[in-house]
Amino acid sequence: MNFPTLDYRKSVFTLTNYLQQLQSYSQKLYLANLRVKIDDTLEHLETNSFTIGVFGNFNCGKSTFINAFIGQHILPTDILATTATISRIVHRATPGATICFKNGSKQNISLEQLADFVTKLTSDAEKRAESLQESIIYYPIPYYQNQLEIIDTPGLNDDGEMTAITSEFIEHCDVAIMLISAISPFGITEGEFLTTKLLANGITKILFVVNFIDLLNPADIEKIIKLISDRIEQSIQAWAEQQPHPQEILDKLGKIQIHGISAFQALEAKATRNIPLLAQSWFVNFECALRTVINQERGLIQLQTTCDRTTTYATEILSHVKHQESELAVEISQLNKAKETINHRVNELRRQKAELMTSFNHTLSNIKKQANFSDSLLQTQLKASAKSTISSTEFTIDKQSDIAKLILTAVQKATNDVVKQIQSEIINSSSLCLIELKKFIQLCEQFINDLELDNHKILEIISLFNQYNHKLSQLKSLSVSFPGNSEIFCFTQETSGVGTAAGAAIGFFILGPIGGGIGAAIGAAAGGNQRANKFKENYPIQVMAVIENQLKTMNLNQQVSRYISEVFSPIEKLENLLVAEVNSMLNDMQNQLAEYCGKQEVINQTKQQYFSKIQVEITKIISEMQHFSQQLSQISA
Repeated sequence: MNFPTLDYRKSVFTLTNYLQQLQSYSQKLYLANLRVKIDDTLEHLETNSFTIGVFGNFNCGKSTFINAFIGQHILPTDILATTATISRIVHRATPGATICFKNGSKQNISLEQLADFVTKLTSDAEKRAESLQESIIYYPIPYYQNQLEIIDTPGLNDDGEMTAITSEFIEHCDVAIMLISAISPFGITEGEFLTTKLLANGITKILFVVNFIDLLNPADIEKIIKLISDRIEQSIQAWAEQQPHPQEILDKLGKIQIHGISAFQALEAKATRNIPLLAQSWFVNFECALRTVINQERGLIQLQTTCDRTTTYATEILSHVKHQESELAVEISQLNKAKETINHRVNELRRQKAELMTSFNHTLSNIKKQANFSDSLLQTQLKASAKSTISSTEFTIDKQSDIAKLILTAVQKATNDVVKQIQSEIINSSSLCLIELKKFIQLCEQFINDLELDNHKILEIISLFNQYNHKLSQLKSLSVSFPGNSEIFCFTQETSGVGTAAGAAIGFFILGPIGGGIGAAIGAAAGGNQRANKFKENYPIQVMAVIENQLKTMNLNQQVSRYISEVFSPIEKLENLLVAEVNSMLNDMQNQLAEYCGKQEVINQTKQQYFSKIQVEITKIISEMQHFSQQLSQISA
């Protein structure tokens, strides 16, 4: 290896360093599959391994082709799809084989036993092959030394599982040999495999081999090879044009190497030492090109392949980091939205709480004010009732007892009506407060459920509310009655001789002594009428005075105030308990929210900084690899 502008060991060291960085990132980012790939690439680079993969459709002669390399009938061959697993061919002085099973166990066998494990020639062999991971074939091949291995893969168009096995192995290859049948010259399946599998996975050193030229008319060999070459170039060109840097891809591939051979003739010639037949097979020309790759271009190919894979790994990590960054941005947005939503809900609950307190205090204040006017209201109603009774009754002194009874009945009824009215207003006001309190409790319940909180105290208050709501329906009525009996409205009539004396004087003056007696009689009658009229005029005043005196003994204001306290004190207590607990809950929530969001913001900021750092370092690695790849392309040109 003579690279005048390239220090191979330094390049390996640099690539190793970058791969180790990517390995560390893949571990920190939990990219397990990628880490396995990087580990394999590192081991491949550190052990100076060089892997050549042989790919092609089934029945294109891959196993015969590899047997021709070895010079012996080692791998089983058949006209049907034969290879059922990956087979590695490596150099060792003593021929033999090792079967590696998927469960991790291994079994050493002779080369003669291979067909029983790695083929589909019998149903038993095919079933046994399903449990295999790979087979390793040992054979003394001189130019296979120095960590060189050639891989025989299952046919591409055999079945889905075999194609998957072949595709998975590509990532381990440095060089690809793509075997094409001369009698089925490079179809769509092969074109897709070339571009989407080999080229897409960074395999840029590809040797195209056209097999079965011995089955062609000699005059048609060059035409068939030219046809295949054109189809390959068209596939590559069409695929490259869809990539970000098409010319860079074409430069890496360089000129297509395509060789026509007869693997069957080459194998027979080597086995029988038939030199003319070996020359006729054109296999020597291909082997010469392959040995040039192995002996002269190996180091450059290894560096290029490793460089491309390093770029691929770095790009995958960069893409993952950008995806993580996008997800983090969504998480931050969701956190901010959740914070905003919770704060809005908290503030809304605070507003509802303030409205509840204002409404409750307003209702309680109004009902207490009304209690202070209870006496006045009752007095007004009683006097009006008494006046109405008096005015609607024919009044005579001798019927005063009857009128007193009517007045007592009227004022008692008026008292009951006023007390019922006051009680109704108190109960209605308390019901309104309870309705408002219930609405707020429902808001609290919804708040607790929506945010999945665990607040036993508020639940206990809700239970107390339900209990009191039930007790309110069993609350005793406001019991106030007008005291006394009808006699309090019966008053003594005043007597006076003024009318009699005046009548007698007038009669005596006019009629003499006889007239005095007649005048006295007439004066007495007139005085009686005057007293009756005077009594009737004073009776309502006396009734009103009695009502006022009785009201003083009733002290309705104080009784109503006690009743209001009896009704509203439990509600006020519930409201105070609920408000206090809601305040505590909301304060705790906002403190916890602020603490959580603060910690999360620090975590998110740390993540953002970490992602930014990775992106800078990964971008640097990709840039270095692009520069290194250009340098390699210039050297290989």
